[in-house]
Amino acid sequence: MQNSDNGKIEILAPAGSMDALICAVNNGADAVYLGLRDFNARSKANNFTEEELRQAVAFSHFFGVKIYVAFNIIYKPNEYDAVLACMQKCRQMGVDAFILQDFAIIPLIKSIMPDMVLHLSTQAGVHNAAGASAAEKMGFSRVILSRETLLDDIKEIRKCTGLEIEFFVQGALCVSFSGNCYFSSLVSGYSGNRGKCMQLCRKKYTYKNKTAFWLSPKDICLADEVKLLVDAGVTSFKIEGRMRRAEYAGEAVNCYRNASEGNRYDKSRLKRLFNRGDYTDLYLKDPLGDVMYPAAQNHIGEKIGRVLSVSKNFVSLSVPLKKGDGVKFMRGTLETGNASVSKDGTITSFSGKVKAGDDVRITTDKVLNNEILSRKRYVDFDLSALVENNVAVFILRSGKSEVTLKISDLPSAQSRPMSKNDIVECFSKTEDFALKLKNLDITIKDSVFAAKSELNTVRREACSLLRDKIIADYSCDKNVKVYNDYFAELNYFTSSERCIIMQTDSADIASECSAFCDYIAYSPRDWTSTESILADLKKFKKPFLLSLPNVIRGEDSDYIKKCLNAAIVENVIVNNLGGAELAKNKKILCGPMLNIINGDFVGAKILSPEAKNRSGDNFVYYYGKFPVMTFCHCPLKTYYGRCLHCKNCRTDKIADEYGNEFPLYSYRMKYCYTHLLNFNPINLTAVNVKTQKKFVNLIGCTKDMCYNVMEKIYRGEKIDGGTFAFYNKDLN
Repeated sequence: MQNSDNGKIEILAPAGSMDALICAVNNGADAVYLGLRDFNARSKANNFTEEELRQAVAFSHFFGVKIYVAFNIIYKPNEYDAVLACMQKCRQMGVDAFILQDFAIIPLIKSIMPDMVLHLSTQAGVHNAAGASAAEKMGFSRVILSRETLLDDIKEIRKCTGLEIEFFVQGALCVSFSGNCYFSSLVSGYSGNRGKCMQLCRKKYTYKNKTAFWLSPKDICLADEVKLLVDAGVTSFKIEGRMRRAEYAGEAVNCYRNASEGNRYDKSRLKRLFNRGDYTDLYLKDPLGDVMYPAAQNHIGEKIGRVLSVSKNFVSLSVPLKKGDGVKFMRGTLETGNASVSKDGTITSFSGKVKAGDDVRITTDKVLNNEILSRKRYVDFDLSALVENNVAVFILRSGKSEVTLKISDLPSAQSRPMSKNDIVECFSKTEDFALKLKNLDITIKDSVFAAKSELNTVRREACSLLRDKIIADYSCDKNVKVYNDYFAELNYFTSSERCIIMQTDSADIASECSAFCDYIAYSPRDWTSTESILADLKKFKKPFLLSLPNVIRGEDSDYIKKCLNAAIVENVIVNNLGGAELAKNKKILCGPMLNIINGDFVGAKILSPEAKNRSGDNFVYYYGKFPVMTFCHCPLKTYYGRCLHCKNCRTDKIADEYGNEFPLYSYRMKYCYTHLLNFNPINLTAVNVKTQKKFVNLIGCTKDMCYNVMEKIYRGEKIDGGTFAFYNKDLN
């Protein structure tokens, strides 16, 4: 299967270790993405040392496989020198591209490595044509779309830009919108935007008096949707899984290699390697699809049979297993036990509380794992051999690479002259060098003798030289995108040195509290009536900013554009790159969900709550319950198993194991979305934030609470409770 614009589809594999990289390449990957021990969004993976990266580049480039290095976190300014030095080493090693999230570091990279190919990480949250267009202006060659991106938006990106489009097709799905999960960060101090996510979403929570894994989504599997994605314009199929086993990476590559070539593939093979929830196809066919699996958050394998009987420490199964297999026993969605099989057959020891009738689900298939690990990849080469004047000349060619060796002063044959078969037999034994003879042209004009050992020595030396030559001749693509300092060219919101912005979703609250703020930030809860929104804006007694959501998918943008087209709207808060592009003709204040922690970053901004401010020019998130997650699925639909066709936005709650209640705050555009708000408000009223520019978020709050909070902030009084965010701890 080919993409009409860019030729062959790229199968992009994860590599959290050298073993995983080797397995992915041997199973047919076109490219591999990986991280170093520092500076990437999978800090818990084994990752690569500098020397391992050097080896990985050589191994991969020998097969024509590209290496993309993930630098996809946000950086503290004091880390810039170290990360740039690391990037330069990677470039010297010959890596093919960098994967980036942090907008602040892009100008620095472009100033010292202008020809380096850059891919914009899914952590940047690009999910529409506006965001992709902005990325292209910054000089990115590729966008790695957020997993929430709709099929129509993919088509529009392909139509409106010249970017390569990378899309996740397999692996874990984050429940929060890409790049905007702050749950781990604000609760534990370990930031997902720094690669240190504690995966609090995979724990149990209580919702409507029922405890389950309410924040745990299924894994993605789009093997059946390959043609749909290719036709939409996807050029790279990305497999998630840098923290999974090498066999997983290899078999996922095998799956999508077969699918992209139109071959049938049995997905049960993938389920035996990792299966969370029997997979989801994301939002490709349903923008409000239910992607959650509250029953379990771990690997449930594939159902293969049932328990026939239980006797003391052994179970009898309806299917035979192999030594080295691993199984789970489940009763419905409840895991009742597990077993590591020690011998072939239908009887195995176990642990747990297993009963007859329980399902048997295989979670480790030893035979399958061995098959995956045993696959090898070879590079074809052609051989030309000419024997004349007592000299044998051997030329090995592969692609544009060529090496020549010769044996001089060969003696005339007394009994058994060198034959074509001798040369063919010798150069057919090249598998140890991952080379395979394809075409040959042998001419023997003299009757000469050469010992087998001599031919074998030539073969080994020639193959070694050819391997080195292929690697040396590998040429990385150069960046051809024109770089523009996108954020420096925007028109920014300006304010006095002392400025309080109050964000609300209520026109009544805005009027009630207007005496205590300088600007209203209006965040409509229902965007479907432009007339109502504009009518609310006209009621305000203070100047205002229209606060755009961080997710704008498909027809959502129609509602946003209608509001932005109104002359009354002059100032806009943007929380996503797409929002910045849509509002580029307005005066922009960068919102906290753009993840700006560098206070020197150009332009007016509300720093991320993960930042510490050091300048009076910046706004800080001074008070309010921060959205620690944004959901594109509906929690009510997950709970009830069906859409309730809600006519009104709602506020709900979910509780953790400690009884902390996190508000669920829904809002509506064409599609419905939900913010998971932190149970504890950010409260910097007792902190020296080194600025008089304060952003107060009171969406979802009662009128009385808003009045009391704003009055105290206006008077400079301290408010009890809350969290200091990162003003009393370091960002990890």
